[in-house]
Amino acid sequence: MQRSGAALLDHIDGHSQGGTFPLLIADARPRLAKALVLLEPSIFSDRAARAWGLSDVPLTYEYSPSVEDPARDLTRETRPAPDKDHAMCILQAEEPTPRRLANLVDMPILVVTSQSGYHAQYDYCTVEYLRQAGCSTEHVELGEDVS
Repeated sequence: MQRSGAALLDHIDGHSQGGTFPLLIADARPRLAKALVLLEPSIFSDRAARAWGLSDVPLTYEYSPSVEDPARDLTRETRPAPDKDHAMCILQAEEPTPRRLANLVDMPILVVTSQSGYHAQYDYCTVEYLRQAGCSTEHVELGEDVS
């Protein structure tokens, strides 16, 4: 899967349950990834936080010591929902300095959210986590007035 996925990097994106796959493949082969497009990635929800922040599979984080046990090494905090239309987020704590996603910081990432999907409640959490981890991330919310 990894070799085939790496060969397809110029042609794929991730959607819903497969939303973590582009992150995992690009983390494993960062020189082959040019950009990532995540369509309503099913990363955050009303369930407990994923072990490695954005996935349940190890991702490469910067800073010493390395992340060996994410429950111990990734300090988290719960941020309340900004309004009634959004869910709360479990992000990295601001102290100590949030860890950067070493293999993803140099590639642009686009997160796209539909207006009516249930992802509209929490995709902003994915965007905030990526930005906090040093990733250049744009969030397009379909149906939003962009004028």
